[in-house]
Amino acid sequence: MLAVVARGLGCEVCAHEVGEVLQGEGLKEAVLIQALTHLDAPELDPVERLLVPFARETIWYEPAPMQRRARALRDHLTGPQLLEAIGVAALADGLCRMGAMVLDHP
Repeated sequence: MLAVVARGLGCEVCAHEVGEVLQGEGLKEAVLIQALTHLDAPELDPVERLLVPFARETIWYEPAPMQRRARALRDHLTGPQLLEAIGVAALADGLCRMGAMVLDHP
């Protein structure tokens, strides 16, 4: 989710950092590129396939589409999973927005 938000917001430093961590965890670079480009990849598990487009939707802060996506997630995730997904998306949005502002200016 962090990689999707970082790429969507154009925070190259955040995207690079998250990409390195994911690859260190065993995610192949080709899978990461496909997931970020198409918001899906066959190697993603079913929950990841739901979370990637949700993370992308949160970038624009449009309430109606985010609410629809969150309701769709609610049908496939447990309560704690949904809460964590919303929290991670919010954290990713804030972190990447601040990172883009701070890291792009001397």
